[in-house]
Amino acid sequence: MLQFPIRNNAHIADQVPKLQELQSIAEKRGPEAKKLLDETYTDIKKVLDQKVEAAKKLGEEAKEDANKKTQKQS
Repeated sequence: MLQFPIRNNAHIADQVPKLQELQSIAEKRGPEAKKLLDETYTDIKKVLDQKVEAAKKLGEEAKEDANKKTQKQS
């Protein structure tokens, strides 16, 4: 199983119970807690989207670098 390190050497899977707890609280505590949950999901999605784009860019740059290296060797 893949493990993805995040801050303080924790793993994403370790954070899932916290999200579940937040969801449980939101279900019990009404609109303010629901709003907090929605904001949290939005924030997480935004960060993941940004990191995916950054990773794609790194991949494209690596590919371009490899192509340049190959062209120089030819």
